[in-house]
Amino acid sequence: MDDTTTLVSELLNKLAELDQKVCDYRQEMAQEFQRYSHSLLQNAPEHVSVRVGELIAEELHNYSALSPALVTLNGADLVGCSDPERWPRRGRVSPPPILPHTSGVPPQ
Repeated sequence: MDDTTTLVSELLNKLAELDQKVCDYRQEMAQEFQRYSHSLLQNAPEHVSVRVGELIAEELHNYSALSPALVTLNGADLVGCSDPERWPRRGRVSPPPILPHTSGVPPQ
């Protein structure tokens, strides 16, 4: 492996690691919101809970950092889109292959 390939590989691994941390944190915050909304709405009449859920769902687009982790708000039950089976940990990934047409050297 040359220096470029090694550096690219290390940087891609770091990006994957940081991306996973952001995803995990986003999911944790979505779960915190789910618990909070459940505690607020647990004693509310069902029709109120449903209406609150509809209104909150309409506003989720205003919370761009959290909205990817928030799929639906059905009554008081919030479901996150990141489940561990859908978004597995990537771990170390192989660097991209070095191909003649992508090596930075013009073809001859």
